[in-house]
Amino acid sequence: KHECEKAACILGIDDMLFCDYDDFPLEMSKDRLELLAKEIRLYRPDFILTHDQGMDTGNRDHTRTAQAVMGAYTIASALGAAVDGAPVSPRQTPMFGFEQMFPEACDFKPDIYIDISEQFDIKLKAMQCLETQKGSIDSYIEKAKLRGSHCAARGGRPDCQYAEAFTMYGPV
Repeated sequence: KHECEKAACILGIDDMLFCDYDDFPLEMSKDRLELLAKEIRLYRPDFILTHDQGMDTGNRDHTRTAQAVMGAYTIASALGAAVDGAPVSPRQTPMFGFEQMFPEACDFKPDIYIDISEQFDIKLKAMQCLETQKGSIDSYIEKAKLRGSHCAARGGRPDCQYAEAFTMYGPV
């Protein structure tokens, strides 16, 4: 929690919800799904970003998280589902799955590349706050460079140095 708060400060985020659920394994009960659905309804995000929906063979909690977010989204957008008095959103919220740490072991097939060259330095500073994830930073940098080359070569962004890849959960 402390690492996330430090990183969020660097990114300019001041409003977060921590549910304090145990992980390894993450268990999502009906009550937990309904709480997440309520937050989606109340916050009304422009888009939802979560783990890719493919099987993450390195961390099953990532797969469970993606499934929980999709389940909560389904509840939140269902006209007949009452979620603690939270109003139903009349629109479909686009959902995207971000790339796992080991995409080659998870059959990750990106749909969208986003040029993050201008934001890369601040993202790197935020990532450095995650002391327990230090070993992931070098791998992330290499993937961002590789995705940047994809974005430059095939995405019409010749100046792209760093990019991130995402899958779409449905039409946008």
